[in-house]
Amino acid sequence: MIRAITAPKAASVLTRVVLVSAVLGGVVALAGCGSSTTSSTSASSPTAAQTGAPTVSLTEWKLEVPATFPASMTTFQITNTGAVQHELLVFKSDLSASQYPVDADGAIQEDGAGITKISDGDNLDPGKPQSRAIDLSKPGKYLFVCNLPSHFKQGMFVEVTIK
Repeated sequence: MIRAITAPKAASVLTRVVLVSAVLGGVVALAGCGSSTTSSTSASSPTAAQTGAPTVSLTEWKLEVPATFPASMTTFQITNTGAVQHELLVFKSDLSASQYPVDADGAIQEDGAGITKISDGDNLDPGKPQSRAIDLSKPGKYLFVCNLPSHFKQGMFVEVTIK
């Protein structure tokens, strides 16, 4: 014998089916959100699905940041992963890094001819993070650099293109 389901009971059954489907769909979606033990992301090339603020990593004589960004006001998460203090300065210029004006010790002359300092923040002690908004709204060439004594001279910079 087949029994007819009244409208209120049918709505209740339908609601339960929809809720169960939604819960199961969420479980399936979450199953794909685990972490991976391998990574092929390079610091010099941003991934297409980059999420959150871009990162800048500072360590002895190395600065890691993606080499290109779209023109915008960008907030960076900056971390000193090294053993000594570092800083992050950002300059805009048509000059290549080898053409930047330097002092006798090889540090960039921060108010030198042909360059414009876009950003300067507090020095970062080892292990310390910093969040900083940097105006990269004008397309062109930028230099991300640690300019503490001898750091630029030792190659602690990255030339970045803003498109």
